[in-house]
Amino acid sequence: MRVVVHPNLKSYTTATRLPWFVLSAANRIKNQIDSQRLRVLLERKSLERTLRHELFHLAQPEGWPRWKAEGMAMRFAGDQPSARPLENISEAELERLLTNPPNQETLNRAMATAFLWVGRLQTSNRGSEVEGSRP
Repeated sequence: MRVVVHPNLKSYTTATRLPWFVLSAANRIKNQIDSQRLRVLLERKSLERTLRHELFHLAQPEGWPRWKAEGMAMRFAGDQPSARPLENISEAELERLLTNPPNQETLNRAMATAFLWVGRLQTSNRGSEVEGSRP
């Protein structure tokens, strides 16, 4: 596994094609985590949680929907969403927002929704998850 800490925002956004408000990204094909400068993560008090989140993505089972992968990674990292979950949203729309968020607030709300759905899935299945099902 390789961790690439980019020297500046332009390097990070060019390499990942992600917006400035996404701090890091895991690439399972390359077995690599790309991160913004460590100073940015430290300022946001999220270095350890961010690394745990991205490590989870490198190790997660293949084929999970994005909402499940993000919700499980948040739980593994010990994250607690601060945003309100989105209401009355379809799985397809949540997947779209997680893949291509228009802004940081929408991403935060989509992540909170994924966190909530995974919690419901875990509660309803008690360890016998049905792969890919929406709670």
